[in-house]
This record gives sequence, structure tokens and C-alpha cells, in this order.
Amino acid sequence: PTSHTWLVKLDITGNIQWQKCLISSTAMSVDQTTDSGYVIGGSISNFTTADDFRVIKVDASGNLQWQQSYGGSLSDDATSIQQTNDGGYIVAGVTSSNNGDVSGNHGGTDYWTIKLDAVGNLQWQRCLGGTLEEDGGYGGYAPSIEQTIDNGFVLAGWTKSNDGDVGGNHGNFDYWLVKLNTTGNIQWQKCLGGTGNDLNYSARQTNDGGFIVAGYSSTANDDVLNCNAAGFISGYDYWIVKLGPDPTSIQEIISSHQIQIFPNPSNDKIYFSQLSNIELYSITSQFLLKKHHVKELEVSQFEKGVYLLKFVEENIFRKIIIN
Repeated sequence: PTSHTWLVKLDITGNIQWQKCLISSTAMSVDQTTDSGYVIGGSISNFTTADDFRVIKVDASGNLQWQQSYGGSLSDDATSIQQTNDGGYIVAGVTSSNNGDVSGNHGGTDYWTIKLDAVGNLQWQRCLGGTLEEDGGYGGYAPSIEQTIDNGFVLAGWTKSNDGDVGGNHGNFDYWLVKLNTTGNIQWQKCLGGTGNDLNYSARQTNDGGFIVAGYSSTANDDVLNCNAAGFISGYDYWIVKLGPDPTSIQEIISSHQIQIFPNPSNDKIYFSQLSNIELYSITSQFLLKKHHVKELEVSQFEKGVYLLKFVEENIFRKIIIN
């Protein structure tokens, strides 16, 4: 039988308002658009060729406005879509291709991210991964993507690689978090996990500029604490990780901040031009301290190096140097 996308609109109490069966495709993600319509991401196959990414745009009543396919000669499956601040779309999924619309595959299955304009024209694409598997087929396709406050993107999934774009793998499949800038170039990447399999399905940026990451894990070592699972026999535990602020976006915001800090660098005290609520983080985003309504910060107790100072009310970070 042929699969179709089934789109259902519910009211506030869960009653069906309308439903549509769309063209032969498999839907994995939907997002409401600024025109009150919807955009759907998934895959399409005619059973004689491999899957392609499929993006479908409908109006507020579910009527088809446009549809486009993207990919290469092997399987390409979209799993996450979101409208971007410029009115276009960001789409993430997995690919085994390295031709057609796809270039830069590192080997096996890579994560594939594409940026579209408002009517579905391809603006850029990026393959992300290493020579081993990203995805790997555990529990379905993984990657989710979200636009961040700096208009870049954060992609979440898992990886078995430890080369190419991937560094710091702990063994087997790790959570893999990748931060992209507005044109899809990698700003940073991070592997989280232990020696078992750690499968990350979702990451969202939080109000403090950091990230919350969720999935499940069969690990009980390295990054994974207080999880009871000991491997495939015992099964998996849900594993939720909170990461601190994104150091790349912090650097981009510094120049627009109004509060002055001085002297910087310092080995004694740092002063602020106005009373402030502050938090101090290490350069790796580890929380160190919090102070309320202060105009100075004693820093002599800290080791020499670079730190991140957050002005809480403004939600702005500054880089400080202790020498």
C-alpha cells in the first residue's frame, strides 16, 4: 500500500476541526508558519527509487500551496523542519547520498541539513558527521533542528564516529550536538555520553542561552550519572542534560552591550558601570557564582583564564580575563 501524509487540525480540547490526506509521502515533522499555514517535512519514495526529503507547504485550511523534493540517488529522509526568522525553512534529516543535491558526505549515513527560501528553493546544504554512522537505525531517525537566538541553528542527534566533524566520542553511539551559524558552518560540536549507547532525540535552547538535551541511554559511566541501566539487557533510561550558554553566540553579542566593565583583564576586582545582577561561568559554561545588586566582583580567588560574565536582567554575556 502507498503511504500518505495525514494532517489533522485539532481545537483546544482535541476535537478534529479538519483533516487532509496529502500526496504519497511520510511526514515526520510539522511547524505552523507566520501566514497561519503549515509546513511539513518528511520523505517520499515511488518504490523504484530511494527516499528523498519532502517538504510540503499548506495554507491555514490544509490546502496544498507547494511541494518540493531534495536529495540524491540513495536514501534521504527528513525528520525535523522549522520556519526561520527570514521566512524560509531549515530542514534536518539523514542521508546516504553524495550526489544530486547532496555533497560532502563523510561516509555511511550522515546528518543532512538544508536551508530553503520562502518558496522552497534550496539556499545551502551541509552534510554533518564522520566515517561511521550518524543515526544507525536505533529507534528511528534522530536529528532535530531549531533556530537559535543568534539566527544560527542547533542540531541534535547521535553519532558513532570520532572523525570528520565529530570529536570526543566516548564509545558506541553518543549524543551529538552541533551548533551552526546562519550559513550552516559549524561553530562548535559536542559529544555527550559514555561507553554504552546514548541516543539524543531533541535539543532546545533555554532562556539562559544554554541548551536542554533529551534522549535515552544504556550507559552508567563518563558523562552519564545516576542512570540505572547497565546495557542492552537492562534496557535504557531517559537521560536529560542541561548545558550552559553557547560561547559562540556570547562573543557575537558583546559589542552591543551597554554596561561597562573595568579593568578587564584584572587580577583583583572588576567594576561595573551600574548596579547589576550577575552570574559567572567558566569558558566551558560551568556555573561558578551568582550575585545580586553589585557594582564590583572580587576575582582574585579564581585561576587565571577566560570567564563568562552574565548580566541577568539584560540576558547578556561578557568575556572577562583574570590574569
